[in-house]
Amino acid sequence: MWLQACLNGSRTSSEHSAVPLTPAALADDARRVLAAGAVSLHVHSVDETGVESLASDVVGVTLKAIREACPGVAVGISTAAYIEPDLSRRLTLIDTWTVLPDFVSVNLSEPGIEEVIAVLVRKNVGLEAGIWTAADARFLLTLANIPWLRLLLEPWENDPEWANMMVDAIEVVLSDALPQEPRL
Repeated sequence: MWLQACLNGSRTSSEHSAVPLTPAALADDARRVLAAGAVSLHVHSVDETGVESLASDVVGVTLKAIREACPGVAVGISTAAYIEPDLSRRLTLIDTWTVLPDFVSVNLSEPGIEEVIAVLVRKNVGLEAGIWTAADARFLLTLANIPWLRLLLEPWENDPEWANMMVDAIEVVLSDALPQEPRL
């Protein structure tokens, strides 16, 4: 089994005191989840005020801390639009990264995602396609020549029955398309 651990996501310490936010806390948590069987990490970089950030220095310090604690592990981050809602600024921030993640998740339902993908492809950063709906899956099929690492089937429904129905709908659209890309 292949297991990717998300160490913090959009969670805050007000939701639970153990949510790792600092680079040191993320590095400590990374050691623990790797010891428990994870083989890949997904993190959200957080600045010194506790706010998610795509700023080069914040991303760089986070990645360096995790890589120092866990050499060789693949580390990815989110490029979610809510982190930086201004598309132009988000593109500029991503373009200024000097310490690169191994991969990023890109949410296909977000405006301007094709531009975000183009910057990341140019920087040679691996891509995970965040697919929330069947419409996202249809959009994915229009994106030619994108080197996807994984397809993330991420229904946002709170009810498990509805979430499973959404995954089924996504799978129907994808059917046999992109068979070489693993689905998570």
